[in-house]
Amino acid sequence: MIRYAARALLADRLALAALGALVLALLFGAWNADRARDAQHERWGGLVAADLLTLESLEQDLEALANGGQAPPAWVDPSRPAALATLVAIPTLSAPPSPLALLGMGVPGVHPLEAKPTLAGLAPEYAREELANPEGLLTGRFDPVFVVVFLLPLVAIALVFDLLPRDRARGLLPLALACAPSAWEVYAPHYALRALGLLLALGLGTGGGLLLFGFDASFPGALPALGLWLALAFSHGLLWIAAASALARLQASGTVQALLLVALWVAATAAVPAVVSPLLELSVQSPSRTTSAHLAREARWKSWDEKEQRTERLLMQHPELRPASASQQEAWREQLETLAYHRGMAEATAPLIEGLERAARERQRRAAHVAWFSPSLALLGALDELTGTGPSARLAFDRAARAFQASWNAFFIPRIEAGQPFTAADVARIPRFRPGPPGAETNLREALAAAAPPALILLLWTLATAALGWFQLRRVGLEAGSRPLR
Repeated sequence: MIRYAARALLADRLALAALGALVLALLFGAWNADRARDAQHERWGGLVAADLLTLESLEQDLEALANGGQAPPAWVDPSRPAALATLVAIPTLSAPPSPLALLGMGVPGVHPLEAKPTLAGLAPEYAREELANPEGLLTGRFDPVFVVVFLLPLVAIALVFDLLPRDRARGLLPLALACAPSAWEVYAPHYALRALGLLLALGLGTGGGLLLFGFDASFPGALPALGLWLALAFSHGLLWIAAASALARLQASGTVQALLLVALWVAATAAVPAVVSPLLELSVQSPSRTTSAHLAREARWKSWDEKEQRTERLLMQHPELRPASASQQEAWREQLETLAYHRGMAEATAPLIEGLERAARERQRRAAHVAWFSPSLALLGALDELTGTGPSARLAFDRAARAFQASWNAFFIPRIEAGQPFTAADVARIPRFRPGPPGAETNLREALAAAAPPALILLLWTLATAALGWFQLRRVGLEAGSRPLR
């Protein structure tokens, strides 16, 4: 039977063409993701280089001022810590691509991992409001994740959709069932060999893309993450092969079965997300973008009006901060007012940021429930986590950015309050954001943990569909045996 199944597969031009198309699609997806990965890495490197150039220029300006150079305007004066902390020396925090970025870049332009620290705190991340959008859940670049979620099911359908209908139309099915107790014993080798062909095509396309365009396996956890990625992709293919076998009892042609399977594919990848995702928004209270913008603008005006009062209260509570030199008091007070303005902004926008984060956490929790409604959503959630475009990557970046914000404030605020002029020797001590390899290792471990729940959901979908397919194939033989011979 296995030899016959192998000859049947080699003679099936549609199946071979589908497997070849899958290999080419994976290679093209890896090439496309490689371009996006290089662009993201180049931007990250450019931001790091720009930060270094800013510090070098700042050191030169401070040395020129110390040698009697002309002082610039107060708001860009490098000797004033308030100017440095709010305008001159602010870096753009960013993260490099994840080790598995080649397999799925997602849509980094929509949810970029970037932030700017100020004394008022990190700005609200309004992009989080769109996490439940079905387009954000399912669309993206043409990369290997896109191929696995959208195109792999069609390849699996092309492999097995007409195995039984073809023999039934030729009159060979009764003869095959006469030699075996059920269709499972007859067609299991066919399904197994075609599943093996799907696995080989998946491995060839993915492995070829990684070899051609580069994969850094030195990060701890990179190889387990890659193994889980391949296992999830293959499990998704098995699910659709099992779905085809579940239709074995239908007295329909191969064309009708193919249309039914494609309809199921459309429902799993498009219809279910479009119907279920709006339900996420019904009970999640979150400030809209318009409301957030109005609140932020009102907070700026209110903080600006209250900065002098805040400064006076600070001086009354801490008179020891006042400089002894009268010539330094005016510049020192201006810096205190700048600090008071940003503190007022932080206090006024804290409820807004808290509301956005609370809504984001609730959406993330509900989005995990949506994965139960569609295997495509479960697969996409798991693969996004593994490739660094899921919520765990955002949360890890947020933690690193907030930790840097705390170190930024701890460095500059005491200098502002003390009225200490900034010197060239202080430049080397300015905090710098370093999301290097240790952070990437932590992100990979978190990605594996975050990918586990949707991976389990996909596995349950696959097992349930496989069990249904096995039952249906067994029933084909039993029903044929129960009919009287004519």
